[in-house]
Amino acid sequence: MNYGKIGKMKYIEELEHGDCFSHNNQKYLLTADFKSSGDRLCYNLINGSSSWMKSNSMVDVCPIYTLDDNNNISPVKQTKNVSHQTQNLS
Repeated sequence: MNYGKIGKMKYIEELEHGDCFSHNNQKYLLTADFKSSGDRLCYNLINGSSSWMKSNSMVDVCPIYTLDDNNNISPVKQTKNVSHQTQNLS
């Protein structure tokens, strides 16, 4: 099993509220709040503090998982699986 880096680098502006990410060795949750400058409000999952981050900050997406009653792993937030397959339009 691979326990390496599972995230994907993205700009904060590409994330949806409720997404979790890593930035400067800290884990954050992105909220729906934003400023007119584009800054986004994020909560630190380690210490509970809030901070405004620039929308063009590069972050590492890191989903959070939980265990159900049968110890099955499931994501806290469901993500969309986007297929990048080429379709034949002819």
